[in-house]
Amino acid sequence: MIRPPGPLSLMGCFLAALFENVDGTSMDNQCNTTLIWNRFCPPNVEVFVWNLLKGRTLVKEVMRRFGMDASLNPNCTFCNSFTETIDHIFLHCQWSWNIWKSCMSWWDVRYCNNNSFKEWTKWWLGLCPAVSSKKVWCILFSAIVWTIWDSRNQAIFTNKRISFESASDMIKFRVG
Repeated sequence: MIRPPGPLSLMGCFLAALFENVDGTSMDNQCNTTLIWNRFCPPNVEVFVWNLLKGRTLVKEVMRRFGMDASLNPNCTFCNSFTETIDHIFLHCQWSWNIWKSCMSWWDVRYCNNNSFKEWTKWWLGLCPAVSSKKVWCILFSAIVWTIWDSRNQAIFTNKRISFESASDMIKFRVG
């Protein structure tokens, strides 16, 4: 566990736990303030992004690790080829990767494939095309991950498959 700053207090322990990731590391303050709490996204999206960056999003791998449903098929909802981890579903899955590539092409941005979603997030923040575009850039990030998550949940709970083209259009609508 991360040690609270200053003297030991209930508030200090709460704040330390609040910004601690599942793997025990501290959450990057820049990601916390700039990317998550931008006041332009609905609060439920901001909380979702916050949990995602902390590694606390309930993808199938996390649910199985916590023993939530042992009978659950651990494979990715989109490709059914790899275990559904945060890194896979939000970055490495071909369906999700096509969305990222599509959105970056709107800005004529070159991209690289990072090993982890955490690395990708830091890279994304440093990639903002212009200072004047920073708010839109952060909103775009939130819209992309929220659309991926929403599409995944629709596939699971309503058996509705969404093409990455439709998902890209939804992102344009959400950012627009």
